[in-house]
Amino acid sequence: VMTSKEYMRTVTSIDGKWLPEVGPMFFSIKESYAETQARKRKAEENKKKMDQEMEAHLEEKKKKKAEIAQKEKTGLQKLKQQVSVAGGKLSRKQKKF
Repeated sequence: VMTSKEYMRTVTSIDGKWLPEVGPMFFSIKESYAETQARKRKAEENKKKMDQEMEAHLEEKKKKKAEIAQKEKTGLQKLKQQVSVAGGKLSRKQKKF
């Protein structure tokens, strides 16, 4: 039979699970209620874990900042102690520098 339109001649069987992979904008697989609840629970657990990691990171960052501030403070105190007076004698340590 001759027509002006082209038709497909070969046909193949497909698995329904392939459709979402090939055309996700057209097809999707519905999750069961249990799967949906498990996915939500897992997402909440991941969020809690990330929040805990973030809090730990911020605490660590805060401690490091406090340590740096303390080191700077002690460094300034040492500099103040090393200031020499005009006409004063230098100690052995100060002469080496």
